[in-house]
Amino acid sequence: MLNQILNPAKTLETCFAGLNRLIVGLKQSGLYVIGARPGVGKTVVGMQLAWELARSEDVLFFSLEMDKASLLNRVVAGELSIPLDAIERGNLLPEWKKKIQDLILTVDNRLVVSDRGGQTVSQIRSYLNSMIQRRPIKAVFVDYLQLIQAANPKAPKYEQISQISIDL
Repeated sequence: MLNQILNPAKTLETCFAGLNRLIVGLKQSGLYVIGARPGVGKTVVGMQLAWELARSEDVLFFSLEMDKASLLNRVVAGELSIPLDAIERGNLLPEWKKKIQDLILTVDNRLVVSDRGGQTVSQIRSYLNSMIQRRPIKAVFVDYLQLIQAANPKAPKYEQISQISIDL
């Protein structure tokens, strides 16, 4: 016990200094939930965390709601201050294209996004295990919890969410 206290396990620093001060980084085997009202940017925060971690670690992001292109478009637009509609319409200036290419290459080999909806926890776990055989995944993000198919779909929603959280 003394060794654990004197030599704490390494954590993954997030891109939010205030969050790091509060939780001392992301701990191995930790489950962190981002919760807020609809439409306030939970997906963007989760993707931003995954994106920043992928600069140095292998990261897996499950999006059960939004497709991969939409997620990445939002991150790129925010990070490079390029209008999202310009990216989505393909109205990109040559200098924007170069910046986007350089940005994507910083995480291209480390961030894996799965955008298959309607998955169960066991399907997520199975995909994660297959990825771990190929690369050392350090963090897994799931967006979003309520869209994971419950093992018992007839149970009340709060019981389904509780069981999904336990399984994760």
